[in-house]
Amino acid sequence: VCVGVESCVCVWVCIMEKESPMVGLISGAAAGFTSVAISHPFDTIKTRMQVATPPGVPPVTGVAAPPATASALHVCRLIVREYGPMGLYRGVMPPLLATSALRSIQFGSYAWAVHSLDRFEHTTFSFLGVSWRIWAAGAFSGFVRTFFENPVEAAKVRMQLGQKVTLPSLLSGFVPTMARNVTLCGFFYVAADGCKPVRQGLSPLLNGLFLGSVVATAVWWVIYPFDLIKSQVQATSTRISMINQFCAVIKAEGFRGLFAGVGPGLARSFVGNGAGMVAFELVRVFCSTQ
Repeated sequence: VCVGVESCVCVWVCIMEKESPMVGLISGAAAGFTSVAISHPFDTIKTRMQVATPPGVPPVTGVAAPPATASALHVCRLIVREYGPMGLYRGVMPPLLATSALRSIQFGSYAWAVHSLDRFEHTTFSFLGVSWRIWAAGAFSGFVRTFFENPVEAAKVRMQLGQKVTLPSLLSGFVPTMARNVTLCGFFYVAADGCKPVRQGLSPLLNGLFLGSVVATAVWWVIYPFDLIKSQVQATSTRISMINQFCAVIKAEGFRGLFAGVGPGLARSFVGNGAGMVAFELVRVFCSTQ
């Protein structure tokens, strides 16, 4: 998700600054690599905490999951003890290799949707005070992104848990990934547009940091339950529907259970997106002046 949110920020900045596609691609790739390299340990801890399901929830088979009540620090120690420090980077290659492609797909789909919806600019309907076209374009970019990102996410999760990656496993979790991405991208662009008065006067770097760290982390709270269900569905060897898994988690733990691992998840978003946007802005300015 960190790559997804940070992609939203990069797409937004490139469109607002009217950057060339090549500058956007190069600076976006730098942001993606930086974000993944710095934030992936938090993601590994988050995933392990997400699959540490309590009694009453379908277990994730073949995974030495920590206790459901384990803290993030305890889970970190378990991973290091089991795999060494580099165990925190298990599953890093799929998102690292796919970040540029995913960003290009999101950039293209969002720009196409915005252009296609311009014909409806006379309509006055708004969503949370922002034109519905902003939300619709963002949601569409998340919808398109899911078809390419779901296999990457599934491979990452299974590698983080030490499971075998098979062709059928790459297709698991499509529905919760779709729900997560559509909600994530839709709400992010609405929030980014809605907080324009707050961002006025900020330098491009501070603007990117604000969008990547503050706005993105706030949106994380909205989509986190979908991310948790996605990880659980992708980690199990049995076929589980998103609705059934939601009900099982709520029945066993209440709504609180939908936020297992949210601490390292928020840390991943704040640190990863912030570092990614610093790299993005530095490379964007350098490329633009050459």
